[in-house]
Order: sequence, then structure tokens, then C-alpha cells
Amino acid sequence: MREGEAALKNKILPCITRDSGQLEVGEAFVADGKVTTFDIISPYTSKRQKATLIMHMDWYSGYIAGFELMLTENTQAVASSLRSAILTLGRTCKVAVQDNGKSFRNKFFKGSPRFEECGFYGLFGRLGIIPYYPEAYNARAKVIERFWQWFVESFEKLMPSFTGTSPAEKDRPAYTRRNEKFHKALKGEGEALTIEEAKDLIVLWLDFYHSQQCPRERGKSIKEVFDAGRTVLTQEDQFKLEFKLNDLMMNIPEKLYQVRNACVTLFNYEYYSPELVPLAGRMVQIRYSLFDLSYMNIHDKDGRYICRAERKQTIHPLARLMESPKDSEELRRQTAEMRRLRKDAKKKTLQLMATHENAAAVHYLGEPKTNLLNDRCAPELEAHTEEPEPINPYTIYTED
Repeated sequence: MREGEAALKNKILPCITRDSGQLEVGEAFVADGKVTTFDIISPYTSKRQKATLIMHMDWYSGYIAGFELMLTENTQAVASSLRSAILTLGRTCKVAVQDNGKSFRNKFFKGSPRFEECGFYGLFGRLGIIPYYPEAYNARAKVIERFWQWFVESFEKLMPSFTGTSPAEKDRPAYTRRNEKFHKALKGEGEALTIEEAKDLIVLWLDFYHSQQCPRERGKSIKEVFDAGRTVLTQEDQFKLEFKLNDLMMNIPEKLYQVRNACVTLFNYEYYSPELVPLAGRMVQIRYSLFDLSYMNIHDKDGRYICRAERKQTIHPLARLMESPKDSEELRRQTAEMRRLRKDAKKKTLQLMATHENAAAVHYLGEPKTNLLNDRCAPELEAHTEEPEPINPYTIYTED
């Protein structure tokens, strides 16, 4: 009576015991999110703020298959974390145990009867995953809740910008309290991390966590148990799976981006692909994940896939004179790529000219000038022996 219903549930009533050993690796993912207790620098505003960490854990092994660090807990953060988990596993899971927050219960994941009647399904339905939502405010139903306490104690408290788990807790750093002038002058506001730095540190800490003993199989680490059950894909199968998930699980900004010099700029990084050369000056959609900013996917304004653009590597201004093998090799590679693109542009220009002039000859003379291309442009085409191909300067690539 005095302590309330929570004490009745935790201290008096019996609980249901589950045998997690009956599961298999990759059969069920458990997802949850928490606000970090350390600050990160927003790539959009360059200001300090808290981030939301979403993780997907394999229930059987306890392996963190995927995570996403984003500025707010929204549908896209959950989707990107699930995408990373599926790519790590090599296949889709059977069941996804989700949180009861708005981001997890969005129609984007579940779909609705009205949508299903029209032939549209939620993300889980399209991927063949069964979503499961446990009872609200029941932390014992999700095994990942125990993981967060260990994460705070062994990782977040080591961050230079750690601000404490709550204002009432005694683990708050001294510089966050009142009248601590000495610590505030000494520490300032702490050193905030960028998203990439925070991601790299989390990956390093997860390597340590995955080396711990698996509670399901004694004598084996968490990583060993997970690797024994994951699917090893070939490079082609990995690309197909990634392509299938990219349309559903990558961040889609509301605004369009312009293609300039075969590149799209995001967060002061240039992303390049040779397929962007014919699209100079056009507006395109981009889809990316803050978890991996090494590449992005390019789509047209209608959402159709065009290509994958890799982040462009920078080189030393005096790379030709420096003895750095990395800079010299990158300079040679980029120079050869520019030379190839220039040669290809000349070839396609000559082919396009020949196509138009042949069409004009058919219209006015009644017969095509079959040797027009070779007669007028033989010096330029000595290295090209193949027949001219019809040119489509805006090719849309599909999964097929």
C-alpha cells in the first residue's frame, strides 16, 4: 500500500521467465533509443546539442548489429539503424521488437489497413519482418534496457562533454554545477565531439563489448556467437541487399541539391560519380546516412535511382613534388579519371553529331551517309573501333 503498484509488480508478484536459448542468431532484433549524456556538434548548425542513439540488438547473442546517432529520435533514425543491422546480419530478421515511442510506432513501419487495401504496406511488411510492441513502461520485456546502464557507466562517463544522467544525480561533472567557477574556467563547457568522432568511439567501445562472454553460450564471445549465425554474402549479393534497403532506410532531405562538376556537396564534402557528368546543373535528390558519410545515393526529382556517389578524396597541393605514395597515387588516379571522361565526352559528342547529320542526310537526300563519322572525324576516333551507339545523356539505372 505504501510503495505503490511498481513495488507490487517488482517485489511481490511472480514474473514470467523466458528461455532465450530457444532463439537463433538473427531471428529477433530488439530496438530501443536513448538520449546521450554527452554533447555532440550538429553538422547542420555547428552548435552543441544532445544526440539520440538508436540501437538494434540481436536477442540471442546480444550483439549490437546496427546503430544510428542522430539529432532527434525520428522515424528515419530507427530506419537507418535497422538498415545497418540487416546489412551486418546479411539477411532480414524474422521479428523486430520495437519500442512504444512515436518514432517506432509510425505508419511508415506498420502500415495501416487503409494502406494495405490500396496495395501499400509498411516497411516491415515489405521486408517480411513481423513487428512486435511489448507492453508500455515494462523495461523487463526488452533485453536491451540492461545494456544501456553498462553503456553509460563504461562509455558515456568517459566522454569529455559528459553532463550527467540527470540534474538530481551526483555523477554530474563539477563544471555543470552552480558556483563552480574554478572548474568552469578550467574545463569550460567540455569538449564536444562531432558525429563522426562519436561514431568512431562507439565502434571502438562495441569491439570491447562484443569481446565479452556470451550469456547464451559459455566459453564463446558475443562476436563469435553472432558470426557463426550471420549470412556471409558475396559482393554482388551485398550490393543487391544494400540497394533494396537504400530506398527505404536512408535520410531524404526535403530540399534538392544541384550537380556541379559531377559532384554534389553535403556538409562541405564533395561526392563524385562519373554518372553525374551528363547531369551538370540539374537538381537531384540525395539519400544518405549519418552513420556512414563515405557515400550517398543520387536520385532524380521523381525519386528514381541514378547512381552511388563516393566522397571525393582531397590531395596535397604539391602532390607531384611530395614523396607521399598515397597522395601521388590519388593524384594519378584522379588525373586518369579526368582524362578518360574528357575522351569519352569527345567521343559521345562526335557520335551525336554523326547521328544528327545522318538523320539530316536521310531527310534531304533519301539515304544515310554511313561513313560520315569516320570520314570527318577519323583522327579523333582512331582509338574507338566500336560502332556508334545511340546516346541518352540522362540514363536512369534501375535494380534490374
